[in-house]
Amino acid sequence: MSDIQILPMTEEDLPVLIEWAQDEKTLIEWCGPVFDFPLTIEQLQDYFSESTKPNPQRFIFKAVAEGKICGMAELGAVNVKNETGSLCRIFVDKLNRGKG
Repeated sequence: MSDIQILPMTEEDLPVLIEWAQDEKTLIEWCGPVFDFPLTIEQLQDYFSESTKPNPQRFIFKAVAEGKICGMAELGAVNVKNETGSLCRIFVDKLNRGKG
């Protein structure tokens, strides 16, 4: 795999996550009970909208290699005052899993 860039995810990127969550087991492993199977664009848009509000508590990033999104991650439970957050919802497309 070539160099990977970490960039903010945009709303236009969301459909790729639906492609990755093709079965309920994968969806649960990725996000626990946050979404319902089957994953829909409406669920993702609601999730993503939280990251665009003033003082968001969630930031969503994508990993891009060779011009394609190969993964995503959330920095959640962000507390600006305490400078804390949690890395969560790490999701990698099937073709790139297990590559480090």
